[in-house]
Amino acid sequence: MTITSIDAITEATSSTGQSMTYRQILDTLPHRPPILLVDRVPHLTVGESIVAEKAVNASEPCYVDITDSVDLSRDPRGADEFEDERFAYPAALMIESLGQAAAILWRMSVPAGDGTLVFGGIRNCIFHGSVYPGDVLSHRVRIDALKGDFGILSGHTEVAGRIVAEVESMLVAVRPLSDHPPTDDTTSAA
Repeated sequence: MTITSIDAITEATSSTGQSMTYRQILDTLPHRPPILLVDRVPHLTVGESIVAEKAVNASEPCYVDITDSVDLSRDPRGADEFEDERFAYPAALMIESLGQAAAILWRMSVPAGDGTLVFGGIRNCIFHGSVYPGDVLSHRVRIDALKGDFGILSGHTEVAGRIVAEVESMLVAVRPLSDHPPTDDTTSAA
């Protein structure tokens, strides 16, 4: 991806708060299905905050082994009738999706140029409940601090207005391409 494409998207999503199309999401992140875990960006304020969404559905790879052994006619959310945590969306994928929302915000706010966006860590991640197929994750991420090529972001994930996960801080940085090891085999000849 070139800086000009990011610059064009950044200009289109100015500080007044705009949405992003799926094509713009694809142009911003290197991820592709099935690991692309952001479907929609209804609100982005460059340099400040983002709201990004991910619809959870039962046809995702994380559910492939359980659909044959579960009565799909019953809703897994009804605790009185049926409680099957096998349908709970994996917490790691929820955090990956939140991280991708943060990456979009960071990438739109601090273009990496010839670098790669990397996450340095997440602190104080708290889960408040389960998420199931049919739910829509609504990630709300904000930039708390910027210093050169480093940033600290925080946010939470909601489902129908209920907070299901919170992250106190995420450290992100741009790693120059010169830090990457060579990819050809010429350096390994001895």
